[in-house]
Amino acid sequence: MNYRIIRLMVLLLAVKCLTVEAFRGGMAQGGINNFQEFQLAANRLNNHEPLYIPEQGPKLLNQFVSSPLVPMLLRPLARLPARTGFSVWTAMETGALLLAIGLYIWGTGLRILDDAVAVLLILFTGYRYWPSVLELGMGNTDLFLLVAVCGMYVCDRYGKWMWLALLVALAALTKTWMLGVLFYLLARRQWLAAIAGCAFFGAGLAIMFYLIGWKEFPQWIAITHRYSSQPLNVSHSVAGMTRIFFSANPLTTPLVNSAAVHLAALAAGYGYLVCGLFCLWWRGPEMNAYQARLCLGLTPLALVLGNTLSHQYYLVLALPLLWTLLVGSADSSPGWGVRLAAFALYLVLSIPSPGDPLPEALKHGPKMLEVATSFGSGMLLFGLGVCVVMREFPADAGKPVPVAGLPEADVAA
Repeated sequence: MNYRIIRLMVLLLAVKCLTVEAFRGGMAQGGINNFQEFQLAANRLNNHEPLYIPEQGPKLLNQFVSSPLVPMLLRPLARLPARTGFSVWTAMETGALLLAIGLYIWGTGLRILDDAVAVLLILFTGYRYWPSVLELGMGNTDLFLLVAVCGMYVCDRYGKWMWLALLVALAALTKTWMLGVLFYLLARRQWLAAIAGCAFFGAGLAIMFYLIGWKEFPQWIAITHRYSSQPLNVSHSVAGMTRIFFSANPLTTPLVNSAAVHLAALAAGYGYLVCGLFCLWWRGPEMNAYQARLCLGLTPLALVLGNTLSHQYYLVLALPLLWTLLVGSADSSPGWGVRLAAFALYLVLSIPSPGDPLPEALKHGPKMLEVATSFGSGMLLFGLGVCVVMREFPADAGKPVPVAGLPEADVAA
């Protein structure tokens, strides 16, 4: 019996079921979604109106805050009725997740039919994942960012550093904070590519603001700064969690309202992330292919956890790290303990957890800790990834290699 044909049929059936269910789930969410912001912004461009709306007073308007890239690309789609446009956008996002999975499989060298079980695991963990469900319902751009990140795995596999830098720039033109993914190029000591990534980003901004008018540029800077912290939204990051737990805020009654405790928690959280990133940067040149893939997955996760504003659906960018810990690779794979720990974290992240808006019962007392479910799981996942990277280095790394016939002391000399 030709089992390869059966594997192919099972994979195609899984893709069909998962994508159709994801699309229907995204369309069933209803209510306010981010696509409405994109559509209004694109319509302003179509009507030759200012893209960025001037704001005054403490209340923030519901407007587009990133570079002009997305509204410029969506100008044709914006002419459709709102519901029709959202259905097209949801279909594009559903396909984007499938494309991201395909790029990840390509970038890690998995063979679709020979590694069918691993591919099925990647498919199910990608689509049956709470941040993915939220992202499809909200109609944001994070699944397109995931496509860019998974495309970076392909570039990394073939050593195409300039293409990787270009993908970082495109991601940053979608959401500015993604420029931080250039850290990966710095960790791999690809200095020229990192500089090129900044240049690509600057050139992209220059071209777009030339097309829509340079008068929009200072308004974009002001709005980017203004929306970098939104105290009326739950931020699943170090800054957001410490704010709602340890300082006066409009969302919750803090567990402890203390400036000293708040500052200590901030220092501990950011210190944890910085120490992990420093370890990755310090040992970056010595990484094997598997460690490099882990490092690439850890970089966007660190940005999400360290951002001043981080929505739950940003955690779709943790998927490549989860996949790398779960599936491993042909050249090096984690032990079963690591796989089980990563799977446990996936299970927690796959269950619906509190976000915006917060239920009243979770705004006071110990039950508030449920709000930190996504953030805590992300922090544990980051720590697990860093530990696996560091454990992969051989115990004798950096020691002199013995030479036959010579004592070790002479070799060191």
